[in-house]
Amino acid sequence: MSYDIQPYIDLIRKFLRKEIPVEVFEKEYLDMFKAEKRMLPQHLYEPLNWVFTSIDVHVPDKEGYVLEPYELNDRQFLKDVSDTYSKMIKLI
Repeated sequence: MSYDIQPYIDLIRKFLRKEIPVEVFEKEYLDMFKAEKRMLPQHLYEPLNWVFTSIDVHVPDKEGYVLEPYELNDRQFLKDVSDTYSKMIKLI
């Protein structure tokens, strides 16, 4: 069975190319992921879920705010999404 994850890849690519702001990316990705009805195989689900989790713990940079150990700042979030995108590209 074939599983099309291209919509996720396209959305991530738009974000990485700075075609959409982080707030738009996060909302659209969360909406897409939460609406997913398919039982994806583990090798596809894991990177998609990693981005979902990264969005959940992303805290936009704010002067004076000290991140909790589990939180990601903007730079860390971008790296997580970029690294996961590279893995996802290899899956298609």
